[in-house]
Amino acid sequence: MDADKNLELALEFHNAGDEAKAKELYDNILEQFSNHPDANHLSGLISLAAGDDVDAMQKIQKAIEIAPNQAIFYNSLGNVYKSQDVNEKAQLAYLKAIDIDPGLHEAHHNIARLFEKNEELESAKFHLTEAIKAVPQSYESNFSLARILLKQESFSGAVDLLEQLLQIQPDNPDVLNGLAFALEKARRLNESIPYYEKSVELKSDESNTLSNLGHALHACGRADDSLSYFRKSLELDPTKELTWDRYLFALIFSNDSTRKTIFDENKRWALTVEKEIVSSPSFDGVLSDPNKKIKLGYYSKDFSAHVTSLFFETLLQNHNRELFQIYCYSDSKEVNDITARFQKKADFWTIVSQMRPDEISQKMRADGIDIFVGTSNFLASNRIVSAYRPAPIVVSYMNQVSTTGLSNVDYLITDNIISPPDIADDFFTEKLTRLTSFICYSPPLEQVDLGPPPVIENGYITFGSFNNLAKINNSVVSTWSEILLSVPKSRIKLVTGGFKDRTLCFRYLQLFSKYGITKDRVEFSSAILSREAYLSQYNSIDIALDTFPFSGGTVTDETIYMGVPLITLAGGTEMGLMSKSKLLRLNMGELVAKTEDDYIKIATRLAQDINKIKNFKIDIRKLALGTIFDGKNHVIELEQAYRRMWKNYCSQST
Repeated sequence: MDADKNLELALEFHNAGDEAKAKELYDNILEQFSNHPDANHLSGLISLAAGDDVDAMQKIQKAIEIAPNQAIFYNSLGNVYKSQDVNEKAQLAYLKAIDIDPGLHEAHHNIARLFEKNEELESAKFHLTEAIKAVPQSYESNFSLARILLKQESFSGAVDLLEQLLQIQPDNPDVLNGLAFALEKARRLNESIPYYEKSVELKSDESNTLSNLGHALHACGRADDSLSYFRKSLELDPTKELTWDRYLFALIFSNDSTRKTIFDENKRWALTVEKEIVSSPSFDGVLSDPNKKIKLGYYSKDFSAHVTSLFFETLLQNHNRELFQIYCYSDSKEVNDITARFQKKADFWTIVSQMRPDEISQKMRADGIDIFVGTSNFLASNRIVSAYRPAPIVVSYMNQVSTTGLSNVDYLITDNIISPPDIADDFFTEKLTRLTSFICYSPPLEQVDLGPPPVIENGYITFGSFNNLAKINNSVVSTWSEILLSVPKSRIKLVTGGFKDRTLCFRYLQLFSKYGITKDRVEFSSAILSREAYLSQYNSIDIALDTFPFSGGTVTDETIYMGVPLITLAGGTEMGLMSKSKLLRLNMGELVAKTEDDYIKIATRLAQDINKIKNFKIDIRKLALGTIFDGKNHVIELEQAYRRMWKNYCSQST
């Protein structure tokens, strides 16, 4: 037998993908020439690909014994160890290969993947860089390096690398999606959208890319456009938790969404969760005493979030500890000074961030919680603990945007403005418990000074909005532009962190320009400031303009605290009525519009009445401190509601 000719023929079959024929020829060679290093190595590779690690290990080790200076043999040995999850030995084999041949692309790439798996990102980055030096056109190594850069938050570097890779593979949907994601992280969100769109065009069945595109559109104030992509993503993968979060949240930003749409889709999500829960807990051992000290269990993924602190601290500060015990269950990944402050004020504090939802629920039942309160239900995934019924009574309160959709949530805290009694009840799975106000903002302990309306010094009106960019849709910009055109020399100041992304500034300038507003009349601000400095920026606007259909939440409270009159357009859903709820309690219904034309007229009329703007500056905060910011009375009312819930439960249990 001519071993060299048979090896050459076997390689032809191997390269053509006929591994069975190639292996037959390799093994034929080994029958006569058992010490043939290449035949051992190549036959071992085919065994490895077929999942026969034992044969692969024997043959590759034999090849190394015969030819100990072949770097590629050690690389293959590393692959065998890696397939067996013996990563330390795999790493040593790859390093040996690199020691023999420092320019061996495969070994650098493979050891980099091991380092990445172990979160040793700098080592992974080094070896991928070496792999690319050896083979600059390698898709796998370039793409892997871009992924490492994203993990290290080197977003600009990832963009540069993926742009280069796109030159090599211009129609690769994964590269397009990766570049779009990198651009988004590099605060070039508006630039990312065309790449997401092209990726979807080339690969329309990729659930993650569809979800990413929907998310980018939503973040750019294009919620209506985002929904179809979320729906397509969920058709492909209805179990994707992140997509459900994004989709249900985007629904409430859409002009096309109704109470029924929002209700139906949240119910649809809830069914995907509830069908996985096979057992219902029993509370037979719970002491059903209507007058006992009630154990309240507050759960949140946001006990480190600034916005949550502005409302939850009101509860911790004012709860009656003679009547209630306060248990907090923190599912926050981040721990900061807000978390520490909450922990000191709670009676009991439990960290549950490493526990599954069912385990969290079991822990609460073991603690004997009487009333469980979910406080960050704006994302669907934050509600899952509620689905396991952690306590005899389950309540949704604060940071919520709709029904939870869950059958195990008994009550939802709201008011009669955002949830009108003759309209809203049919669109909740929960029983609605209406308080005077659905939530209570906690003003700063140290009062922030109020400045005079800037129109006095400027000689022109400055409108403003501090709302999230996702709320500033095309209809909002069109309406604001009408106001600016109706009020000569007026300006608008938009303040939100999203304007760190200069591509979004450019997008909104283009939108305003489309409606006749020149760029000198629009100011963007994105500075991250202390709370006092941030609130002080409200002193630079005369009149605040609310967003729609999703009105301001925290921003509305801040606007009111800083004495700035806010004009809102009342919508048809809970999130479109938040500002109306607060303004009506302040007897400021004159600032609540029913239509866009009405909204424009109210803003134009107020802009002409400087004395009224001055009076608002003097009166609004004082009114709010005695009403919508009265945390003590809000908590008393909330506690009375909790007590009624508990008495009803005890009565039914008896």
